Amino acid sequence: AFGGGGVSHAGMYLGNGSFVHAMNPASGIQINSLSGNWAGSLAYVRRVFY
Repeated sequence: AFGGGGVSHAGMYLGNGSFVHAMNPASGIQINSLSGNWAGSLAYVRRVFY
């Protein structure tokens, strides 16, 4: 995500502009919007089929 040294964080897209991720063990799992701070940090997206 931040820092410019490649991918350092991962999350899963939930739909409606939201994604789930865990920044660190202390903060636990969070649901955030892809707008705001995260908007410019998206490196790539993959779609998973079952």
